[in-house]
Amino acid sequence: IALPPSVLERLTTIMDQRGGGGSSPWTFRVAILNPKYAFPSSPSLQNMKPTNEEDDEYESDDNGDDNTPQAAYLNELSYRYISYSHGTVVEFTQEEGYIGLPALIAEALLKPNLNLNNTGGDLNVIQSTRTKDPAVQNDDDASDSDIVMNQNNDGKTPGHLAYGAFDIPDALLRVEMITVPK
Repeated sequence: IALPPSVLERLTTIMDQRGGGGSSPWTFRVAILNPKYAFPSSPSLQNMKPTNEEDDEYESDDNGDDNTPQAAYLNELSYRYISYSHGTVVEFTQEEGYIGLPALIAEALLKPNLNLNNTGGDLNVIQSTRTKDPAVQNDDDASDSDIVMNQNNDGKTPGHLAYGAFDIPDALLRVEMITVPK
């Protein structure tokens, strides 16, 4: 993903205060929040019991599903977000308030989570729009209509917004830094 330079400044300051940036790449969750979410929503988290200090390992239930805190957390994420994906930062070049998404992450965000099928309604459909080339201005039409881009990608840089048109979510996205286990 591509983020604004202010994010780099803030992350650098935070890492300096904590005594170093570590050796892991900065990884982010990019998500569309579920407006109907209330904690806890997943059955696995609702049914979770406090652990006994004598229990060193978590057991699996009869279905083969893990009853670990990690499994419950991942299940809860599927209720908290309509859809989500993960990515690392490629560059800090976006304007404030905007992010750049690669086509694969945009495609993943357009697929709603399976747990939302039970809720029905508008959460099962994620509205989308086509990417636009910010360098092209359409003086004939002052509206926000899509600009048809040339699908011939010769001489264009892969990853640039104008490299090729693809669908992106037409929704506010939440971008949050996560820590990936080593």
